[in-house]
Amino acid sequence: MGDSTEQLRAELDEQRAEIAATVGEIEERVAPSNLVEKGRQRTSEAVDRGREELRRRVEKAKSSLDDAGGDALGNTSTGLASSAQPAADRVREETAKRPWPMLAGAFALGLVIGRRLR
Repeated sequence: MGDSTEQLRAELDEQRAEIAATVGEIEERVAPSNLVEKGRQRTSEAVDRGREELRRRVEKAKSSLDDAGGDALGNTSTGLASSAQPAADRVREETAKRPWPMLAGAFALGLVIGRRLR
């Protein structure tokens, strides 16, 4: 009987350790600072993708202007405006799909600005 009691205690201790590790992992995932960081990273990635898309479209517009050799001022302003719109739409769509990271990023930005203003 003594062996089975010790065995049960050892198993319980092992299960407690596993549960504690699982709870620690869950706490790590849902920690506000980690959520804010994930939101900041996703927002930064979306902005970078939009910026790169805009850069590609500007280069394409410049190339078409060089090829056309026409009215540079008129074509450039409309070309840039039409190039920027899809990038802005993409950021808007990403925000609509996953608002929590954007909210977390805005909250973190508010905290930083608030602390700087004190």
